[in-house]
Amino acid sequence: MLRRAMPRRELFEIEYAPDWGYGRRFFLDVEHRYTKMHRLLREGYGDLRGAWILDLGLSRGLLLERFGRYPDVQLGGIEIDPGEIERARLRGLEPLRHFVNVFEGNRLVARLPFDDESADVVLAGEILEHIVDTESFLREVHRVLRPGGATVLTTPNILWWKYRLKLLAGRYPDALEYRTRYGDDFGHVRVFGPVQLRGMLEETGFEGIRIVGNRLGPVSTLRGPLARTLDRLADRYPSGCDTLVAFGRRP
Repeated sequence: MLRRAMPRRELFEIEYAPDWGYGRRFFLDVEHRYTKMHRLLREGYGDLRGAWILDLGLSRGLLLERFGRYPDVQLGGIEIDPGEIERARLRGLEPLRHFVNVFEGNRLVARLPFDDESADVVLAGEILEHIVDTESFLREVHRVLRPGGATVLTTPNILWWKYRLKLLAGRYPDALEYRTRYGDDFGHVRVFGPVQLRGMLEETGFEGIRIVGNRLGPVSTLRGPLARTLDRLADRYPSGCDTLVAFGRRP
């Protein structure tokens, strides 16, 4: 009996290049996460032609770089670091400088500088953990999305096997900052496991939620068949992974 061969899975859509200004290992770790975000979006949302895509925390534009292949796509987003904004501009992007955490009276809430139902896709890679009012943030993402629109976000997983071992060894897991701020941004002020993240997305109105893990082991250094096996296992067992990758749609 013949077995159907499993389709070859891309681990890195964009090859490492020094002009991004990142070290090779850091670049590949980030690029693997972005590749998985893109895959989850394609599988859950579908055709991205003509889509208006926002990246919350655009940095130098590496995440958005892969979406330029789609006809008539529009790309935008926000970033707080002036240096990163200049680097993004060199790649043809114009991110807005905007801080998500803002005070309304004596309460710290999340606000986005975009109109209601203005975007088809909202991406938030490693942003949720920096937001004080995470429910407010996800409601803002929901507000900005058009009906049928989708979000893909990533955030560290407090249940990662490495953090569990650290706690057993009496060491502090670095997923949660013990200082409030660094630079112009908040540190990690919120952490999630898969159950908590799914529950928060459901409570803020998202449907069709799917959560996978980013990696169980060092994909960027292993590569090859073993790396692809680890990548597939991460999809099945997100609770043991370093980072959660979540998809959700606005009804």
